[in-house]
Amino acid sequence: MGNENNITMGKRFAMPFSITAEKKGKHAEIRIIGVIGWETSSEDFRRQVDSILAEGITDAHIYINSVGGSCFDASEIVNIISKFKGNVTGEGGAIVASAGTYIALHCKDFSMPANGQFMVHKPHCFAEGTADELAATIKGLKDTEALYYEAYKSVASDISELDRRWGTGDWWMTAGEAKKMGFITAVRPRVKIDKDTAEQARACGCPVAFVPEKSTETKNDKKMEFIALALGLKSDATQADITAKLTELQNRAARVDELEKTIKGVREAQVTAMVDAAAGKKITADKRQHFIDLGNNAGVDVLKNTLDAIPEIVKPTDVIVPGKTVDGKLIEKKFEDLTEAELKDLRENNRAEYVRLFRAHYNVEPVIN
Repeated sequence: MGNENNITMGKRFAMPFSITAEKKGKHAEIRIIGVIGWETSSEDFRRQVDSILAEGITDAHIYINSVGGSCFDASEIVNIISKFKGNVTGEGGAIVASAGTYIALHCKDFSMPANGQFMVHKPHCFAEGTADELAATIKGLKDTEALYYEAYKSVASDISELDRRWGTGDWWMTAGEAKKMGFITAVRPRVKIDKDTAEQARACGCPVAFVPEKSTETKNDKKMEFIALALGLKSDATQADITAKLTELQNRAARVDELEKTIKGVREAQVTAMVDAAAGKKITADKRQHFIDLGNNAGVDVLKNTLDAIPEIVKPTDVIVPGKTVDGKLIEKKFEDLTEAELKDLRENNRAEYVRLFRAHYNVEPVIN
């Protein structure tokens, strides 16, 4: 799925692509290894699958250990696998990346070893030819990108995280992280990393430095080595080194959490003060919480721009014209000239003026409850 540019740095390293389909009892056993689409065409695979289907086999199990490759060939492989109408399950080796993940998503269940790496990114390709040929390639790539995105979205437990990561480059995940995101369904025990897999991972930019494991190493040694590498330490780091690094990261995380709480508190106080300053002038009391929520969710700048765009509240008494000017003298507006709304506002907000005008008009005191 576009990892060729990472794999072909000066010399072209890649595990030769191998894709096979064999009948194993009552199901098909499919193995996909290496860089997809380099040396074996999807048509060879189609013939193998058709032969198995002709024998009445409907279930399949797929093994994938691949850094990706051709997104177009991977899409065609998925089309071929979809011919199995029964139960299609799968498992990954130490690395399932790029176009390989698209195939994995089309298995009902898919597991990976605890020390495996799962990588997602947008499909990309290399093209040459005429303008028409390039335009056709671009359209095909856009269509494929949409297919890949919908496949990830259909299983993602956190679509907002998918959208945040989509298009930002390679998104590497541990098996546990991939399971949490919904991209795989189970995590198996660790597997041994062979030399070819380690070199593939390094060539395609995997952030975890896979080190081929020696058969003389104990399980505990391998576990410590994996943890050390994941923490950015040397592979021979001691348990004390690992503990010290974990403590450092925990302390750093605690400081970040505390800082985020402080910043949040300051922001919320600023938002509340800004809303309260506008209350009664630009917004009514019943809208106070709405604007506080707006500021906390969208930010202080958005709140300020919103409040700035709202005109101040105008009361009826603010627009009452007290009178006209005749020969430089102010002629007051009389009681009978005021509208019912103006009279109501005067009665509620400027009782003394209301009483004065009422008395002048009726020559009696008004009865006000």
